Amino acid sequence: MKKVKIAIQGMNHGYKFAMDALNLPGVELVAVAGNNELSIQRAKALNVPLYADYKDLINECNLDGVIVTLPNRLHREATEICANKGIHVLVEKPIADTIEDGEAMIEECAQNNVKLMVGHHRRFSSRIKKLKEVLSFRRNW
Repeated sequence: MKKVKIAIQGMNHGYKFAMDALNLPGVELVAVAGNNELSIQRAKALNVPLYADYKDLINECNLDGVIVTLPNRLHREATEICANKGIHVLVEKPIADTIEDGEAMIEECAQNNVKLMVGHHRRFSSRIKKLKEVLSFRRNW
């Protein structure tokens, strides 16, 4: 079975994604990016190469997808680099710092036939569903 090759950019919130990826059949965690001591420790624990510069990771690795958990101001650049290389992207919320950057990311991915998804893990939370139910009730009240 061919494995989907992914990388994670950002080892703070991205570490959880990386740990989960190690346990997914059909997924190969190729590398991670981060530039601090914690990133070094986490890459060692994951037993994958660490890139201090996320751009080098994208340019040097053969990838099917990238999970971007970098600081928000870097989401556009990271996504556009991936899109130009035909690499699919899951970017953590928010998509970008500005509406213009978010729109540019969507357009770049569309032009390159690359899938772009924004992670929003709380959308299906039982607490959020209950809040929506309460708000809907009050609106109709």
